[in-house]
Amino acid sequence: MTLEQDESHYQFCLGILRLLHIDKEEFFRRLATNNRYETFLYRWIHRMFTKEKTEEETVQFIYRVRRRCYFNSILPTEDA
Repeated sequence: MTLEQDESHYQFCLGILRLLHIDKEEFFRRLATNNRYETFLYRWIHRMFTKEKTEEETVQFIYRVRRRCYFNSILPTEDA
C-alpha cells in the first residue's frame, strides 16, 4: 500500500467510525489488543475499502451483519 493509499484507508476508517459513533482512540486501542469485535469490524471496513465501496455502503453492510449476528445469536465471522 502506498502512502497515499494508506492515508486514504485511514481516513475511510475514521469516516466509518464517525458514522457508527465509535470513539477512534478507544477503537484503535482495542484493535491493538486484538479485541474480537474491533478486529472483525476492522476487517469488514478494510474489505469494503478494497472493494471501493462508499462509507454509506460500508455502514449499511456493518449494520446488516451486526443485525444478523444479533438475531441469530451467533458470533461474527470474517466473511460476515
